Amino acid sequence: MPKYQPNKVIIWDDMRQKAICELEFRAVVRNVELLRNLIIVLLPLKTFFYSYSFDDTPKKLKVIESQNELGLCAAHPDRVVIPAETAGFVQVVHVQKEHSQLVFEAHTTQLAALALDPTGLLLATASMKGTLIRVWDVTTGKMLWEFRRGTDRAIIWSINFDKESSKIVVSSDKGTVHVFRLIEKDKKNTAEAGTLDEV
Repeated sequence: MPKYQPNKVIIWDDMRQKAICELEFRAVVRNVELLRNLIIVLLPLKTFFYSYSFDDTPKKLKVIESQNELGLCAAHPDRVVIPAETAGFVQVVHVQKEHSQLVFEAHTTQLAALALDPTGLLLATASMKGTLIRVWDVTTGKMLWEFRRGTDRAIIWSINFDKESSKIVVSSDKGTVHVFRLIEKDKKNTAEAGTLDEV
């Protein structure tokens, strides 16, 4: 039996080797993301945002409705991206701005993966179907690139940008890794892709 219940988040101080804070919720916690001064707690139907410092207890900043059974989240100091209430839609949240939020449709079915590039300006998404990978401008919700991973359904395990935001790497349950190059001109449907066998 686990020491803590699945509806609790424990903040652990590794230097002191003890728990210093506990957050309890009414639903199972699907994921937790930590930024320097921010704790993001993802539940199936809600996302909680807390400000945090080691000198004080977490303070709730906001709560946002979200259909997020997988606990998906792409976090950057300037913005956080989570699924919206409607399947296939994402919402871009500016935590420090009370009403600044962008919602747009990324796919027609439920989301399976999200990733922000190092600048926090590009968002890559995949749906549960797993055939298309799309890259978006998170300031406008405009699609910049679309890549076809394949024609068969696949479970997307992860999407990651490289440090220069010039490539994305997509892994799935098909036993392959797809590497897509982000080309500036003729962005939609013209990007080059390479497939590398998984080691």
